[in-house]
Amino acid sequence: MDRVNLTDAEAKRLAQKFANMADEVNGVQKATVVVSDQPETVTDSKTRTRVTTIKNDRTITSPGPGKTVPDRVTMRGLVVMVGLDVDRSIINNTTEMERLKARVANKILRADNRISRVYVTTKPELMKRISNMASDIVKGKPLSNMRNDLNNLMDKMKGESSAF
Repeated sequence: MDRVNLTDAEAKRLAQKFANMADEVNGVQKATVVVSDQPETVTDSKTRTRVTTIKNDRTITSPGPGKTVPDRVTMRGLVVMVGLDVDRSIINNTTEMERLKARVANKILRADNRISRVYVTTKPELMKRISNMASDIVKGKPLSNMRNDLNNLMDKMKGESSAF
């Protein structure tokens, strides 16, 4: 599938815009954001009974009744990866932390209809990777040279962060 064709300058601008939006959410101390236009494939093993087509270029296919197969859904659109430093008062409150992540993600999702997924994390190791990548982008490293790193970060965030 084709990319959204995000220029490096637009990726920087959107990342800053989304970081500023996240910073405005009560409970967020600082947000760091990386935006990718890479098509995302999500795999989910479930029992399917027929071919299903979902709007917005998302298609799920299965071989027939009662078969358990890994569904591969390829989504076109922007993927936004957000690392959050949060108020100390909510760090140990899992429920409040999830609410905060959802508020940030929903605010960002409403900001641009090209977004297919928002990943939000407060895990220090992922936040460091997001920060390092954002720094490289600000320094002018082209997104095209970072595809492997972006894909790797996206895969890590799929497994270790809230997705919206």
